[in-house]
Amino acid sequence: MVRSAWPRKAPGVPVSPPLPAELGLAIRWFRKKRDLSIEELAGRADIHTTYLSGIELGKKNPSWNVIRSLAEELDVEASAFVILAEELAEPARD
Repeated sequence: MVRSAWPRKAPGVPVSPPLPAELGLAIRWFRKKRDLSIEELAGRADIHTTYLSGIELGKKNPSWNVIRSLAEELDVEASAFVILAEELAEPARD
């Protein structure tokens, strides 16, 4: 039997990780906050624009390296994406 790394229920800890769509919305929010186009951020992070678009639309699931690269180019901690994604997900999951 394989056990999930996510706890069943603990205060302040999500029951499941953010969905790709929620993570994508968080990345898009930070990109727009920095007033960057998809092309600009993709170029800086050394990924293809269609891949970044897919991430933001929740159609692609980025690797940890891609998340770290995007965070670095947006001047935020990678955890900021997850925190915002969880906040975006809360109303939908309640």
